[in-house]
Amino acid sequence: MIKFYFPQDITNLKPYVPADLLRKDLLMVAEEDGLVKAVCCFYYQNTAADIHAVIPCHESTGLLILDGLIRSALFHMAELDCIRATVEKVPAVLSDHLIRLGFEPQGDGLCCDDFPKVLFSG
Repeated sequence: MIKFYFPQDITNLKPYVPADLLRKDLLMVAEEDGLVKAVCCFYYQNTAADIHAVIPCHESTGLLILDGLIRSALFHMAELDCIRATVEKVPAVLSDHLIRLGFEPQGDGLCCDDFPKVLFSG
């Protein structure tokens, strides 16, 4: 079973997540059978959600896990009244998937002006 959660202890994430993101970002983890599969590094302020990286941590981490992780993080931010999302440093397979869902390329990442509508109104 895959679980998505906010880790209390980040020691085991140090091999995967750059030190600057460990210090400044909130983290959400995708884990399966005790194995860290991916980490989402993000921050939010007012109505803006900024995902700084989605990091696959295991070679078997596929689109299903990455999509679930980013949706879980964005759902949390939507509950906190975020509307606009920017996404940086994501694997190509996830980037292509988000573009198909309605995110648009912007600079070095992707942007969506109303991600709750795009992702959660179906």
